[in-house]
Amino acid sequence: MPSTTPTLRRLASSPELYREYSTATILENKEDQWPYIVGNFISLRIREGLIPAQKHHIVKAEIIKCFLPFTMSPVLLVRLHYPALDLKGDFILKLYDRHFSCDFRQQSRDPYWDPELERKYQRYVLEDGDAASKLLERMEGFESLWPGEDDFEEDEEWDDAQNELYYQNVIRRLYKQESEVYRRTKDMHGIDVPRCIATVELLEYNMSRYTSETETSKFYDCPGILLQYIKGFALHELYEGDPGVPRETWQYICEDAVRIVNAISAHDICNDDVNVRNSIVAWDPITEKYKVRMIDFGHITFKRPGESDRDFREKRAHTDEEGAIGLIMESRLKEERGGGFVYTPSEESKLLKYDFMGEHGPRI
Repeated sequence: MPSTTPTLRRLASSPELYREYSTATILENKEDQWPYIVGNFISLRIREGLIPAQKHHIVKAEIIKCFLPFTMSPVLLVRLHYPALDLKGDFILKLYDRHFSCDFRQQSRDPYWDPELERKYQRYVLEDGDAASKLLERMEGFESLWPGEDDFEEDEEWDDAQNELYYQNVIRRLYKQESEVYRRTKDMHGIDVPRCIATVELLEYNMSRYTSETETSKFYDCPGILLQYIKGFALHELYEGDPGVPRETWQYICEDAVRIVNAISAHDICNDDVNVRNSIVAWDPITEKYKVRMIDFGHITFKRPGESDRDFREKRAHTDEEGAIGLIMESRLKEERGGGFVYTPSEESKLLKYDFMGEHGPRI
């Protein structure tokens, strides 16, 4: 990796990356037998499910849709038919696959995965496994996903194989963070966030012919999360599209999205990537109202053991999770639709600003 790294950006949302990365790599590179093609079947090993008896079962999933472009991880709509495991129907499968860590690869010197990179990586792991293990252990201790200058030893520069190990570390950390969010927010499953069905892993032999079928380790695993599929639209469609939602519902829909942000924060979670695109709105036939659910928790910060409430609140104040929904929806709806939502900051949001965002710095 370069000695200095830029601020993390969602570059995979750009049309250029969609065309250059997603299309070329997924749709045209068929000789490598990538599994992320509609109609393909992939094999999943269930790590942890709703009940202990589900652990280690292997199920096959049919890919119904690929949500392109892939950003930090492939997101797929898959169909399962395993009534015995309560896995019947369509689900969202989010896989943490280093080959498709598009944001990170796009900002490195060698943005695209190819078979030669994989061969270099496997030689490194097989021939110098001790060094690879030590480097991975160091990477796991990096404070940020992007390593800083202090994380490198003097005159250290990673080669292609070590870069691949870095990508592997990134996706494993993202998986651990997101799965931990779903673990902490069990009381919100199916209500304010999708129901987490199970954590899974993609069997290695499905990835490519360059990966051993029998090799299973921290260097190769591709973990994932199987989630409830919510048929709805992203919150930003209220001002960018035409989801057919009555104007009189916009106020309470946006208020619901703001409320969910604070409900998640109450679980000692600070979401660094709150975004109107990560709030999904769907019609609830039970309440006969529109309901919001938040998705995508790859970039979050947990309250660390021993961290004071004061320090964690200051972090939340600077992040302004609530404003990332409330302020954006109020301003964009006013610009594009002439209004429809008036944002009123919560008492907690007001207190955070009062305590930490004053003209002369923190009050406490």
